[in-house]
Amino acid sequence: MEKLKYELPADYKYEVHKCICMRPFMAYECTHCHHYFSGRLKEICQVHPSQQLVKFHQKIFVIGKQILRKKMEKLKYELPADYKYEVHKCICMRPFMAYECTHCHHYFSGRLKEICQVHPSDIFLMDFRECPYCLAPNSQVKVSDLSMEQIKKIDEASLPNANDGF
Repeated sequence: MEKLKYELPADYKYEVHKCICMRPFMAYECTHCHHYFSGRLKEICQVHPSQQLVKFHQKIFVIGKQILRKKMEKLKYELPADYKYEVHKCICMRPFMAYECTHCHHYFSGRLKEICQVHPSDIFLMDFRECPYCLAPNSQVKVSDLSMEQIKKIDEASLPNANDGF
């Protein structure tokens, strides 16, 4: 059997195509809305023309939510004149205090339940939601004028007997 010879046309130019399927993501600016995004624009790979890539963008102006990795100029933004900037402090690790119930006049120590502005979903199970003696709400509980040591002395003090002569 004789080998077939195939001759190329005289005007044929041999080109080596480079695969672009795994090209890196680039930074782009949308000419429509001026948002920045990173990704790949739709291009057909000459080496693998039938391969469908999921990670490309067909329309530039649809994308704009991803943050660029390259350094961008800081945007200047002026705040409104009536804007008030508030810095909230975390109260999650506040110390125990002495409290007095204004309803039953019992003393107890611990922390009252408060919602932290920084961590509003954190819950501390040992924080008091009401008086542990009479179940009065926290609105009827106030910070005691006495210290914890003074309250312990009062609790541990012995009461007078009928034999003491009072």
